[in-house]
Order: sequence, then structure tokens, then C-alpha cells
Amino acid sequence: MSWCSGAIAIIIEFVQAMPVVRTFDSGQASFGRYQRALDDYLAMVTRWYREAGFAARFSMAALSPLPTLAVLLWLGAWLIWRDSLAFDHWLAVLLIGTGMAESMMPMIMLNHMVDKVKLSKVNLSVARIQQVMAIPAPSLPAPGQGQVPADASVRFDGVGFRYAEADAYALRDVSFSVPPGSVTALVGPSGAGKSTVARLIPRFWDVTAGRILVGGVDVRALQLLVETGTSAPA
Repeated sequence: MSWCSGAIAIIIEFVQAMPVVRTFDSGQASFGRYQRALDDYLAMVTRWYREAGFAARFSMAALSPLPTLAVLLWLGAWLIWRDSLAFDHWLAVLLIGTGMAESMMPMIMLNHMVDKVKLSKVNLSVARIQQVMAIPAPSLPAPGQGQVPADASVRFDGVGFRYAEADAYALRDVSFSVPPGSVTALVGPSGAGKSTVARLIPRFWDVTAGRILVGGVDVRALQLLVETGTSAPA
């Protein structure tokens, strides 16, 4: 249970801190700790399944009707030969023993199938998480090469954006300017791209077309701390 609770705690911490991780962390520290927790949990579940699988196979072989019948036949014949068991009692034991063994088989098989489904879900979840973690991080300016914006103005210049593996553009040819010190409201129906516009400024994603300027500098050329200090993530 300690492996499970530890993995769950790290997953919750990672998800809750995602805006901060995406903004301030390059991904090495947070993703590395997260990856190690997932690998440890998967190794534990795999080891547990192998041990449980051996026990299930052994119990299925030992409690199947044929081995049970063979043991009862041998034991009953030996007891009858020693005059320790009556023949009619031996027949009753044969019927009851094989019947009980056969009735337990569906329960053993059901438990084995449940364990197998649990492991397949774990493997699927880990595979999906690893796919997300495999997404390359955006390129950043070399140390000391980042540019400092002249002011806090924001300008969208022909911006187009499309989510990964999406056919349609979420934003297409968006252009507007926000003077420094002003308040701008983004108004539109659900799904119009308001949140996308706000999240493109701190570079949660990179634009597909066009550019976003903060203080006259492309956000892809900003120093990381300057970039995060200009627009706080929502």
C-alpha cells in the first residue's frame, strides 16, 4: 500500500502544480521524480502479479477435479486396504470432494481475471502518461541570450494555433494590441479560444503561425523569468 499511496501522492502533486511546472521548470526535476514514481509502482504491480499468477496457476492445478479425484482414489484405497475407512464412506468422499473442487474453479478463474484486468489498466495508464511526458519541451533562449521587453505591451501579429493532432485551427489570423497598463476583456462563446489566447502569452504552447510580442520582443526570445513575470498563469 505504501507504493500505491506514494505514487498517488506524487501524481496529485504533479497535476496540481502543472501550471507552475510548465512555467518555471524545464521538466527535468519534476518529470524525473514523477517518472521514477511511475516506474517503481509499475515494477511493484508487475512483481505482485507474477507472484499472484503463480499462486493462481498452482491452486487451479491442485484443485481441479482430476488431481483431486486421483488423490482421493489413492488415499481411499489405502485406507480401505488398512480397514480404516468403509467403502460407502469412501464413495461419499469422492462425490463431495470432487464436487467441492469443481465448484471452486470458477471463483479462482474469476479472481485471476480480475487481477489481469487490473494490471492491464495500470499498463495502459502508464503508457498514456509516458506519451504525454514524451512531448518535447519548447525551445528556450540560450543562457544570457534572452531579450528584455521594452514595456508590458502585448501584440498578436497574425497568430494561428492548432492543438497537436487536431485538424482544425483553434485560432486563425488573430491580430490585436494591448497597451501597457490597460485592461482587455476577451469575450466570446465557449470554445472560441479565449483561454487559448491567454495561455499563449506565457508560452504554455507555441503558436503555429504568426508571433506574439511582449514589449516588442517575441515571447520565444524572452528570458524565462521575464516571460513569467509579464503574464501570470491562470
